[in-house]
Amino acid sequence: MKNSPNTCGTFDLVLVPQVTIASSGPWLAGTTNNVTITGNNFGTSPLVSLGNAALVPSIGAVSNTSIALQVYVPVSFGGQTLTITVTNQSTGLSPPPSASANALVTKATIAINPPSATLRESQTQTFVSTCTAGGGACTGQNAVTWTATAGGVAPSGPSGATMTYTAPASVASNTQVTITACWAAGQCATAQVTVTPITVAVTPSPVNVNGCTTRQFNAQVSNAPATTVNWELIPQVGAIDNNGLYTAPCPVTAQHIMLRTEACEMASPAMQRPATSRFSTRRGTSAP
Repeated sequence: MKNSPNTCGTFDLVLVPQVTIASSGPWLAGTTNNVTITGNNFGTSPLVSLGNAALVPSIGAVSNTSIALQVYVPVSFGGQTLTITVTNQSTGLSPPPSASANALVTKATIAINPPSATLRESQTQTFVSTCTAGGGACTGQNAVTWTATAGGVAPSGPSGATMTYTAPASVASNTQVTITACWAAGQCATAQVTVTPITVAVTPSPVNVNGCTTRQFNAQVSNAPATTVNWELIPQVGAIDNNGLYTAPCPVTAQHIMLRTEACEMASPAMQRPATSRFSTRRGTSAP
């Protein structure tokens, strides 16, 4: 019995080089990154993508195992994860072989100087915000957004990194204000301001003053740029001088007259704070 001849076929076997990425960082937000990607089988003209159309790297020296690239990463990318993809375009295959790796972008350091301040009503304070990345100042930034939970902010300077804060014109008690400087969404720093009220206290109060006598009133002004006060009598019975010395009428025609002295801090019209002392003037010729 004769053996039948063998029937054979042929096929093409294409060995595809496996692209691998060993390292791809570090990455810093707010500065230009010079990164070397290492791995295998990158080819002679690899394509590198960072997973975001806003990040277009400039490729430098290339070998089969390393790629040098340069790209600016804005402050807003801090804390995000980049998907780095290397595609070997030298094989002529479709699709070409590629590999991907993830890398976390380190946030820039945002700060405000001074970090805290204590101000009186209507007082101003200059704050400066800084942005650092990798030990140096952030680059490519041109706007800082300032906000305050109370009072007013006035950005100044070409970059907006300097701001003049004005405390509220009036607060009832010590008030905490948060100042915020944002270089990008979510990339912010805060400073704390304590705004203290201007207070005026008049002594003595209450007190009786006999007719035909005098009584010295004193005004204690706290937390104000000046301690000058104006004195006023309500109603105008007797007289009080600029130093708070009250002279009762002589004689006092009524049995008992209720009066009020008012001292008003006069550093500026916006910061006037009155304080009162209630007293009575009565018939008599001797002080109590």
